[in-house]
Amino acid sequence: MPIVDWLTQPYSQYFPSDLLAVLSAMVWGQKDGLTPYYRDLFLQTGLLHLLVLSGQNISLMVGFFEWTGEYFGRTVKLCIQLLISLFYLSVFFTEPSIVRASIMSVVTTLSLLMQKTVWSLPILLFTAFIMLIVRPEWIASISFWLSFSATFGIVVFYQPLREYCRVRKIKSSNYFVTTFLISLSAQILTTPLILLFFRETTLIALPMNVLVGWLVEPIMVLGFFVSFAGHIPFVGHIISVPLFGLLKLFMEIVRYGYEIGKFMTIRI
Repeated sequence: MPIVDWLTQPYSQYFPSDLLAVLSAMVWGQKDGLTPYYRDLFLQTGLLHLLVLSGQNISLMVGFFEWTGEYFGRTVKLCIQLLISLFYLSVFFTEPSIVRASIMSVVTTLSLLMQKTVWSLPILLFTAFIMLIVRPEWIASISFWLSFSATFGIVVFYQPLREYCRVRKIKSSNYFVTTFLISLSAQILTTPLILLFFRETTLIALPMNVLVGWLVEPIMVLGFFVSFAGHIPFVGHIISVPLFGLLKLFMEIVRYGYEIGKFMTIRI
């Protein structure tokens, strides 16, 4: 059995088919169960990026294990982060967005382990160069360009936007402001690309990303653990209960956004 099938197998025990399909796509990038309706649902709300594997998957899992540094020390925490990155890289080595995020995470973690200064932009450019040397066909991949441009936008624009908020006395540490600034930074470059490749985009994307952002992390983290613990019936059931509630709430917000987004779509 392919490892991804093994990872998504427990979902069928705890979730109805619609939530199962969305969860499989969000956590492991498995889109086979998604109907055209669900693809359109996420496209019209500007949330399609949540249904593909991306650096966000790695970032969320790495972020979740930040607490280990407090109890086991910095070195153990960085080693756990390194193992997470290598796991994703070994399983999803054909996904440009995961390869990009994994390489960046590995290089950053090794730099921190060796107590070297980390510079995000040079690491991003180095990663893109290595990826295109190894897989030159990715130059034509929309997944590669969206992943690269979103990360480039965050690296280049996020801090200046935070500084602008500071000057304007807007509390940038506020969750909603932070989420808005990160989404805006990413979309500065990805929106023109989406228009170029898909010939449409939606104006509701930014507010929708802010509205569901607080749900995405617990859904992905719990979904990750259900993939493993779900093979142990009692444990999997316990974890799946809060995950079910979070997924239901998430999908309700997406559906309401979809109805509004119908009137906020730009097509060229």
